[in-house]
Amino acid sequence: MKLPSLVRLLAAVAAACLTLLAVPGVPPASAETSPDVLANSLESYDGLYVDGGAGKFHTDAALDFLRKAMQGRKLPVYVMVVPARQAPADAAGQEQLLQGVAKLIGRSGTYLLQAGRDLRVYSSAFSPATTQSLVAKARRTGGKSPIKVLAALIRSAGSTPQETSAPGKTANGGRLVPPPAKAQIAKEKEAASSSSTPLVAAVAVVVLIAIAGGAVFVLRRRKRAKPADGTAAPQTPDVPANVDGPAGMGAPQAPGSTDVPVVAGAPALPDGPAVPAAPTDKSVKPDSPASSSDVPRDLD
Repeated sequence: MKLPSLVRLLAAVAAACLTLLAVPGVPPASAETSPDVLANSLESYDGLYVDGGAGKFHTDAALDFLRKAMQGRKLPVYVMVVPARQAPADAAGQEQLLQGVAKLIGRSGTYLLQAGRDLRVYSSAFSPATTQSLVAKARRTGGKSPIKVLAALIRSAGSTPQETSAPGKTANGGRLVPPPAKAQIAKEKEAASSSSTPLVAAVAVVVLIAIAGGAVFVLRRRKRAKPADGTAAPQTPDVPANVDGPAGMGAPQAPGSTDVPVVAGAPALPDGPAVPAAPTDKSVKPDSPASSSDVPRDLD
């Protein structure tokens, strides 16, 4: 192979390597997580941040195990779990990272960094001797499991009384985490009451709509029951209670008249026994307003 060809081949290989290194989304192997990112993550996830590349620490079982260990804390404990490549390789760098996060958080507590299998602790609530004692106790409790060791250290650091000789300006002098101030409690109550106001307003609107709908329905019913203008309402013919015979065939007799009823179209009868009235044609009916049953069904 000629020398120019070899040079061109090496140049092509170098260009390909540079292209692979320049692919976006692939961080360099030595990329470290900054204290700002860790502090923001701790505040967003209630003191427990586990990076997605943390391996076994990022499984559902491990996360539930660590969350249970974080419950019931009397003192603040902040836990950061990152891959080894995202943390400083030496102990001094890891200690500096923890102190930087604690400074950004600004609260007295214990800060734990699990970088791969390395566990680093910085506490502004306990003396260095107490911190080392808590770490040794957690290692005995958890054994060879890094997850169990971390959970044991979370429990002990969150339940141990804070020391008055704890370093740092944010130490509480041996006191537990202070309860929320009265102003904060009042603000939370006000926020809760204001959040319920839209619900009350919505219920009131629904009630008003229901009342309005009921009123419209009643008015329509009354309007339908009322006869139309210019049309007489159907009436039942008045039948005198004291008239003998078929309804509408006779009228009350004046005082002193005979007891014989007067039948329309019948000849006058001599005095004597009463003669029954001639049967009338049942097909002839007295004039009366048509009822709803007489209307042909095809016009309904």
